[in-house]
Amino acid sequence: MRHIFHQMPWIYPKDIVELRELYQRHGTLDHYKKGTIIKGRGESQRLFYLVNGLCMYYANYVENNPMSFSLVLPERTMGDITCITKQHVNVTTIVIRDADILVVPPDILLDAMRQDAELAIKICRHVVAKQESSLEAVITNTSCEPTQRLQILLKSMLLEGGIEPKNRLVYCAADVDP
Repeated sequence: MRHIFHQMPWIYPKDIVELRELYQRHGTLDHYKKGTIIKGRGESQRLFYLVNGLCMYYANYVENNPMSFSLVLPERTMGDITCITKQHVNVTTIVIRDADILVVPPDILLDAMRQDAELAIKICRHVVAKQESSLEAVITNTSCEPTQRLQILLKSMLLEGGIEPKNRLVYCAADVDP
């Protein structure tokens, strides 16, 4: 299922509890309809926490030719990497199922990291895990056939839901079992 890292492709790990609590204290809950762009490409310094619903990250977004690279499930932060790095990235975040999202002042994240070194380390590890998931997705997209990619995505979703598939699915020859 995986090639290099321990993360599942396309589905980021849930946020650490400390982040959820931080966002609940400082965020404002808003409801977004399916199809809403909550963060356009090139935008930076926007921080969100998905309470429920679904979002999708798209790279180099063009409406008629979207290139998705990650499904964003509830209990995940969106925009944390650009808040930490203060860089602009070519990623568009779109609501794909009506969603309740905490909109968080972006400075909250770096302020919390400055105030608590242990929390900063946890956040760094979490961000690295998210990037490992993205790298796994890129590797899977370039080394597996479409049917294999679909099987891997479905297994990732099952595992995320706490369901261990009964039958071993066929994967790419380069996959490493967890």
